[in-house]
Amino acid sequence: MKNLRQAFQRGEVAFGCFTLMVEPMYVEVLGGAGFDFVILDCEEANGDSYGSRLDELVRASEASGLVPTTRVVENSAGAINRALNSGSRLLYIPHVRSAEEAVYAAEAMRYPPRGRRGAAPVVRAAQYGLEPWGEYHRRTNDDNLLFVMIEDVESVHNIEEIVQVNGVDGVLVGTWDLAVEMGCADYGPPAPPVMEHVDHVIRVTREAGLVMSAHCWSADAAKKYVELGCQLLIVSLDSTLLLEGLRRLEEAADALRS
Repeated sequence: MKNLRQAFQRGEVAFGCFTLMVEPMYVEVLGGAGFDFVILDCEEANGDSYGSRLDELVRASEASGLVPTTRVVENSAGAINRALNSGSRLLYIPHVRSAEEAVYAAEAMRYPPRGRRGAAPVVRAAQYGLEPWGEYHRRTNDDNLLFVMIEDVESVHNIEEIVQVNGVDGVLVGTWDLAVEMGCADYGPPAPPVMEHVDHVIRVTREAGLVMSAHCWSADAAKKYVELGCQLLIVSLDSTLLLEGLRRLEEAADALRS
């Protein structure tokens, strides 16, 4: 399993996939397909921020060589702590609209003296207490990554202040939510007004020295984002991959029937 912080420092690009089906078997399939990371979704899908399902999904990620990353249900200390306790190595925080909200997430992400995360030495991420507390405290504070999601026009307007918050490691633009707010949502590539915001956020984020994540809809889009300096690329959803495969089977069956 990659150490993503070290990979980004070396200039590498990582490829991953959302899981909206949030079942361990599907996570293992994504690992077998060669992805670097998987995003376990607790906001729009039943990744289960506060139950045992998240532990099972992280365990499947680790077993298949994927870096377990989680989109938490909301920007709350409880959701952030629970995801980290499960063993998640990178968190996406939805709808961060201001520097103040980014500060809240950053402090919830790390133990004192760098933050205000609630401490327990017997959680799964610390091998239930088998890993020495000092080592776990250092590792989780230093290695885990915090990505804020810019999904609102207000967020875009505040991006210069958000990327200056100590403890924020990267940014992802939620293009669908942004497009819905702007009245131009449609399947496929984001509309030009949305892409103007995306390009602005990428430029500001990269100038601040942070890692930029991007949600790609095609190989050409992934190539463009890499050229713009994005290093954490989300190339699809497991449900979308399944539907695309089923459509191809349906087309093949229709051709045989005709």
